[in-house]
Amino acid sequence: MKTKMKKFSILSVLLMCFFVHGFGQDSRNYKFALLLEMDHMMPGDGSYRELYGVSSFLPTVRAEVKINNKNYVWGSFSFLKETGTTAGELMEPIESSQYFIGFGGAYRIKLSQASNLDLRYGGVWISYKEKAFQEEYPGDTFGLELGIDYKARLFSKVFIYISAAYIYGTAKTEETDQRITLGGVKTGLGLGIGF
Repeated sequence: MKTKMKKFSILSVLLMCFFVHGFGQDSRNYKFALLLEMDHMMPGDGSYRELYGVSSFLPTVRAEVKINNKNYVWGSFSFLKETGTTAGELMEPIESSQYFIGFGGAYRIKLSQASNLDLRYGGVWISYKEKAFQEEYPGDTFGLELGIDYKARLFSKVFIYISAAYIYGTAKTEETDQRITLGGVKTGLGLGIGF
């Protein structure tokens, strides 16, 4: 109960900050920004969800470089790792890991003196590996990432944000010759520092 109240209090404070405008400096002043984001990924592959669950924790690090007041380029790195068991009577332990390296551009819409709405687009390289029955099955592919961020300025160069994105990639597994879907929908909260 205390843990739930603590999480609710933290979330309430963050949401209050998101809806407070007019503090700090213009949120487009920085030329470079470093962002740390805590996401939850809802995998796009149905078989993956059956084995590992419907949601995965996905920490993300992102960098942004300003081109002008309305455009910037970005690069990101994120990963997820899950464990589960095979279906059927055997119930063998399995493990899956995915790494995402994203890159692309963004269009920034100024909402107020201290808040923006950013529309992101780009590509993503996805590396994956699954361990099952004491064997490893690695692979990689290129995919697409589309995202939207709502950013609110806290201090001169510090901001918080809500992020939502869709990552999509497909690959054919060597062991089964079946096509799998990688990525999915991710949502989260983040903290950024501008320079």
